[in-house]
Order: sequence, then structure tokens, then C-alpha cells
Amino acid sequence: MFQFSAFRVPVTIDPWFLLGLFFISQWSGGGRVGLIAAVALGVLTLIHELGHALVARRAGCNVSIRLNLFVGWASYSAARPLSRAQKIRISLAGPLTQLATGLLALSVVHTLFHQPGSNRQLWADMWFGLSWAGIAIAVLNLLPLWPLDGSHVVQQVLSKWFDDRKALRATLMISVAGLGVVLAIGLAGRNHSIAALEHERQRAIDGLYALTDTSLVSALWGQFRALPLYFLELPWFLLLFSGLATMQTLSAIKRQDRQVQDLQEMASGRGGPTLLRPMTPTTDPTAAAAELEGWRTGHMPAMPKGNDPSPWLRAHVARTTGHVQGARAALMKVTADGGRWSLPDPVPAGTRELIDLLPSPPPVGDRARSLALLRVLAAYGDPKTLLDYANEVYKRFSEPEALYRAAAGLAQRGLPDDAMAWLRRAALERPDHTRIASDPAFVPLHSRLDFQQVLARTRGALN
Repeated sequence: MFQFSAFRVPVTIDPWFLLGLFFISQWSGGGRVGLIAAVALGVLTLIHELGHALVARRAGCNVSIRLNLFVGWASYSAARPLSRAQKIRISLAGPLTQLATGLLALSVVHTLFHQPGSNRQLWADMWFGLSWAGIAIAVLNLLPLWPLDGSHVVQQVLSKWFDDRKALRATLMISVAGLGVVLAIGLAGRNHSIAALEHERQRAIDGLYALTDTSLVSALWGQFRALPLYFLELPWFLLLFSGLATMQTLSAIKRQDRQVQDLQEMASGRGGPTLLRPMTPTTDPTAAAAELEGWRTGHMPAMPKGNDPSPWLRAHVARTTGHVQGARAALMKVTADGGRWSLPDPVPAGTRELIDLLPSPPPVGDRARSLALLRVLAAYGDPKTLLDYANEVYKRFSEPEALYRAAAGLAQRGLPDDAMAWLRRAALERPDHTRIASDPAFVPLHSRLDFQQVLARTRGALN
């Protein structure tokens, strides 16, 4: 692992990234051509991620970059929520910076190629490598295919009219349709009897050789004319990478939909599996339904015999009626032993307003109820409070569930590097392949190579 800073942005290069560049050099024909292609891709990938990182930092985020096998990503975390426009600018900054750098480099190569006595073969080799790494890869990243940058722009645009969940689902459907179009174009391109496609292929090839054109504008435009060639050649890696990421994210959303449906059925008394987490004090469906009704109405419900409203609900009702001191008193008991109550899952949104009324620091008491408090902090607490409390719960009970919940909370807050650190630790303590693969909170991590590696290791631990 190699670490350095570029423009004061921490950069980590994994050995897998260098291995990926070696494969690229061999796939590009080896020798000088392959070396140029690999170096160009490596440098422009870093420039791409720097584009994301520098714009994110300007928006007030902490940033870092990691380069791994065939991919790179810029991680950023904000102290306050980013606007839709800021998120779009961050997503576009990467490919547009890569594209601008590629065009500048091609302009220099074109000028040197046409100098008297220049090594034209060298500049031609650089032209081909930069055309692919600087133009084609940058433009491909702007396509609305998940999880490429273009898909994140589409998601943010859709979030103007839909909630985040619907916007993500619509983005994934667009990605599926886009992958179908790419596949259809590629398969059709293999039929050399289609005259229109063959004509387009020849125009694209001519574009790649536009270096010999003395007009710089015409030569650069030729690189954009060459873009259809990459679809006619059927980019299997793009289809595999985007297809797998899209299907994984769709599957995670469907699992979450089933969980929500089960909770609604439980609340309405129609049965269905309980969604209360392991080690929750009670799993009585009738009591759970009454608890949910209290959260919905803001009034204390009639609980079944032997069950109590949760301290969280008591605090919510007190706060709703203006009794802040009563809310504080109820929250003093959130981790206390005694009584029979449960906190619904998903965590009610009303708990967000109660976090500031908790004792400071939040108390660690009964094991199951401390984990319930940690679930609230994972959903709505600030990252520092979440991590401090997760550490205290883990030290007290040596409970890996605390690690999983901390990782889930960090992932939902856009802190993927920190989330992965906690998730790796949790997976070492208690390998839980099903939990890692199906927890909707980990959906933002699905496109990361290190997440897939943890997933593969925990799958192996089951065998």
C-alpha cells in the first residue's frame, strides 16, 4: 500500500491498482503502446478522483482518495448536509476534469507530432493511449449506468421530484435500460453485414487516426467521433461492473421493501415476521403494534397486559405536549433494566428530536437496551456520538453487533472509508454473510471492492 498527498488530499494506492494497470498494459498489446495506455489510465484516474475531491473539499467536506483494482473512488464527509446542486457538481467534476486534461494532453501530442523531425511513432502511440484513457473513459463515466458518475447525477435530478428512495429506484431502472441498449448495440455491431453499423465503425476508426489532420480542432473532434467504436466492440467489463452493481442494489431495495411490508402487517395485526432486532426485550406483536400507534398519534397507547410503552415513546409524547423535562426524565431510563418494552424497527423518525435530550454521555446499561440506543444513534446521531457510544457498548459487552451498527450508521452518513473500517472489524469478530449482504444500510458500500472482499470472506466462513 502506497500513500501520499496530492493538493493536500490524502491518496492511498493499493497494490491491486498496479496489478490492474499491468493487465491493462497487456490487454493493450504490451510493449510501449501497452505501457503508455497503463500510465495514461493510472494518471487520469487519479486526476478524475482529484476532480471529485477538490470540489467536495470546496463544499466543506473532508476528503480522501483510494485507487484499487480497475477502480478509484473519492470519499468525502460533510459536517452538514450537501445541497442537490453541490452533489451534482461533485459527481460531474471527476469525468469533466479527466476529459479536460485528456483534451489538453492530446493537444500537446498533436502539436509535437507535427513538428519537423519528431518521433511520430511515439506521439502516435501516446495519441491512441490518451484517446482511450482521457476521452472514452471520461465520457463513459457520464453515462446513466449505476454506479458511474452519470447515474449519481440522474439520481440527484430525480430527487427534485421524488424522495431519495424512489429516485434511487428510478435511477436503477434507467441503468438497466441503458445496459440493455449498450448490449443491443454491441451485439448488433458484431453483424458485419449491417451496412450502417459498418459505416459507423469505419468513421470511428478514421477518428482515431485523425492525428494526421493538421487541424487541431478537427483532430480532437475525431476522438469524439471514435466513441461509437467502444459500443460496437461490446464493452464486457462495463456491462459486468455496472450490471452486478445495479442488480445488487436493486436486490437490497427489494429486501428492505419486504421488511417494511412485514412491519406494516405486524402493526395491523395481520401477522408476518417480526422485525425487532435480536436481544430486544419483547417481541409481542400486539405490544409492537400499540407502540407504533403511539408513535403515529403522539398519544400514549393502551398497552397489552404485561407490556409497557418504551421510554422513547414516553419521551416522544412528553416532548410533543411541551413537557421537555418529562421527556428528559423518561430518557434517563432508556438503558435501565426492568419493564417489558420494545423499540420498533425501523427506528421511528421521532427519535431524531430526542437525541439532544439524552443524558451526556449516553448511558450504557442493560445489554439489549444499550444496543437499542445504539440503533437510534446509528439512525440519527452525529458520527462522533455514535462512535463514542459504540466503543463503550463494545468494551462493556464485547458485542460485535455494536460494530455492525456503527458501520451501518457511518455508511448512511456518506463516510464509506470509516464504515468499512468498522465493518471489517465486525466481520472478523462475527462473520455474518447474510447480515452484510442484505442490510440496506450497507447499500452505499456495495460498489466498493473492499466491501465485496469482506462479503466473499464471510461467505467462505460459512463453508
